[in-house]
Amino acid sequence: MSDIFTTDEFGHVFYRTRKGHTVECLPVADLYMAVGSSLESESLPEPEPPMYEVVGIGGETEKFYHDEKSIEEDKTLPEEKDAWVQYLADKTEWEVHEAHLSARRHQMRALFLAREGLKLVDFDLEAWALERASLYGFTLRENMREQDLQEMFLDSELLRDTEDAFNIMIGIFKASGMDQEVLDQVEESFRDTMGTKGRADSENDPEETSDGEQKEGSEILVRRSEVHDPGHDDTIPDSSGLVRLAVDVETGTDGESESG
Repeated sequence: MSDIFTTDEFGHVFYRTRKGHTVECLPVADLYMAVGSSLESESLPEPEPPMYEVVGIGGETEKFYHDEKSIEEDKTLPEEKDAWVQYLADKTEWEVHEAHLSARRHQMRALFLAREGLKLVDFDLEAWALERASLYGFTLRENMREQDLQEMFLDSELLRDTEDAFNIMIGIFKASGMDQEVLDQVEESFRDTMGTKGRADSENDPEETSDGEQKEGSEILVRRSEVHDPGHDDTIPDSSGLVRLAVDVETGTDGESESG
């Protein structure tokens, strides 16, 4: 996918979105992966299920964790069943807690990307904001900083296309010196997870329907570049474009990455 990026004489990496916006991807992958690390101290150990004992032929005793099947066996002790009920309650509470931490980490990463991960090239943010306010009757806050305008632009327009959002993330890793082999693995994992294809595959795209959808086998993939109505898109969570970018990358790489 290297052909979708351009590099200048100084090694700066640029990406042009489907709508024609050019952004510079900044070399901050190491910092990005460290964002939210302070939340690890708030993480709780996963509850363990209760155990039961099995006496072997030689009289030795072994312990095993209960599961959904073993807990229902007639020989299961009442106190073990009570402990299983408590375990399920504790696990549910733990999952809610960890999901909350994960959401906070995604939001931190999204904010970091918006402020530190990319730079708009030759784009007048103030003119864009004033045009949108005039066209759609938006009310802009007084004394908005350029940083605020950029976040608004990224969230409402630039990162609403999942393909562009992911390519920008790859560009950041590329600018940070990540090996091409690792970049390819990240891309493949992401596309397997999201069911999307890269621009390099566009020449081989199957025939499109009148709705801007494309059929591939028994699946119908919605093209984000042509469908902007959230009601049409059931492949992407209805959430902030910035947060979705952070989530997508972590989903595609299982939350881990290496930079060269």
